Amino acid sequence: MLQTAIDDDFIPNFDRKLLLKQLLKLPLSTLCDLTINWTSKFGNSSNKNIDSLQGILEHYKRKKVRRRVVASRILLEYWPLGLNLYQIAQIDCHLLIHKPNNYYWNSATAWKANNEKALLIINPDKFIKNLKEDLSKFYLSNIYIFKHPELPLIICRIQLFDFNNMFLTALPERNPDGKNDIQSIELDVRTYQERELTSRRPFYVAFPENSSIVIHSSDSDSYAKLILQSVQKTLSERVPVLLKPNEDTPVRSLDAMNVINGISRYSQAFGPWKNYADASFDISPFSKPNEHISINGKRIIINDDDDKSANSSNVIKRIKLENNMLKFKGTKEGVRKINIEKSISERNKTGGLLSDIDVTTNKNKYPSPYTSLIPISKVEFTMINTIEESQEDVAIKFKLKGNDIFGGLHQLCDQELIDVSKVPGWLAGENGISSGKIINGDFQKEFKRKRGGLLQ
Repeated sequence: MLQTAIDDDFIPNFDRKLLLKQLLKLPLSTLCDLTINWTSKFGNSSNKNIDSLQGILEHYKRKKVRRRVVASRILLEYWPLGLNLYQIAQIDCHLLIHKPNNYYWNSATAWKANNEKALLIINPDKFIKNLKEDLSKFYLSNIYIFKHPELPLIICRIQLFDFNNMFLTALPERNPDGKNDIQSIELDVRTYQERELTSRRPFYVAFPENSSIVIHSSDSDSYAKLILQSVQKTLSERVPVLLKPNEDTPVRSLDAMNVINGISRYSQAFGPWKNYADASFDISPFSKPNEHISINGKRIIINDDDDKSANSSNVIKRIKLENNMLKFKGTKEGVRKINIEKSISERNKTGGLLSDIDVTTNKNKYPSPYTSLIPISKVEFTMINTIEESQEDVAIKFKLKGNDIFGGLHQLCDQELIDVSKVPGWLAGENGISSGKIINGDFQKEFKRKRGGLLQ
């Protein structure tokens, strides 16, 4: 019988230069914490016990040594034979947290047979066990699951492994005594596996808490479809569910996907409508009512030429910037992003499957005032107007692309290259990630042709 699951301590034949490159993307404190975590779980090849090792790493953190020093010792001194699958999975998951904009995401909705949305409640241990069993029918797999340190998400990293297509035909030739019994074949398979095991790119599946939404990597190849089918089957253990892909375009931010699909007031409050989700439009009993925008009204500029003094010029500039911020962000303060700066190892000292990730990042992770709550990289609008004289429809199509489209338009308004008073709401991001038609000034969301579930 061939092995169908790979243990966490299996050491694959990965390029050490690639591992070093990945390690160097992580903060120094994370590298040190991972070293302690891995040593307590697997031990290491050095002669130092965990207490002395911890003292060395604390010294590194105090002295703020280069990350390459710790990364090199990890690969050359502590684990010279290579990192195992558990260690590689933790590196990838840390990068997922520290570099959230390096991944594209799609989503699907879980539906019951009676056409009602299914509320997904995940038991991590049981989910992993059942998912491994289902995937083992097709490929070797390794699965790692953890809870996001700040977002209400349970994230599952799934990696498939495959053999060389010719490995079975080569087995009889590699048996020196000519025996082809099952036992000797199994031995050769294990030896061959260590040499020829190839990995597929990790696939991520995230489950928002108390939701019917499944967020997943935007890959669409046969391996991704197989994984999603296995996820669907695993979720259907008690009540059959069907995962139907949502029609929105891929989003380059896990934070944004959580806002759109999670349990949040912000999921339908974009652009200038964000202040309603912030609850900043209502007057707080602890604030000064006479300073609130609903009492004072929005400040406007009557005439730039009335007063050319430096003080007046600064006031005018500040009013313009505030109005631009209100137009694109809904509040004068702009978007307040989540700062992931708490150590999970400190918060969850009990350890366990969901407590393995420790995260420390910069407080200035999102320094730009133009950063949108949900950075949109691609959106299309078709503006259709009717000419009164001829009663003919004229259509103009806009295709916008960039790292943060509406953040860029906001910046152009601040640079006075665009008059913010002439920017319609659909160009200020009030419709989120949705593309659509603008018919006589009114936005209508574009719906794609309905598709079936994953198994259709």
